Amino acid sequence: MATLHLIRESALKNNFTHYLSLVNKEDGIIFLDDGCYNLSTPWLLTLNNTNITVISEHMQARGLSIPDHINQISAQQLPAQLFNYENNITWS
Repeated sequence: MATLHLIRESALKNNFTHYLSLVNKEDGIIFLDDGCYNLSTPWLLTLNNTNITVISEHMQARGLSIPDHINQISAQQLPAQLFNYENNITWS
């Protein structure tokens, strides 16, 4: 049962260590809002997941560049992503 994890907050503000055990290899992760800052945090490397996506407009609004190995979608494409998974969890 795959889950989509929507990460809206920066790990610099919150300790997301307890969430890491909830992420499975087949899950999707989307960084949006201030969650985009997490692309530069060390805890991201501990995720055993390659299905990581960012909202491109949210990255641009924060002056952040999107690494080559990260997928990107527009904010308009986000609702469709919700239907690709059985569950979703918002991290805040």
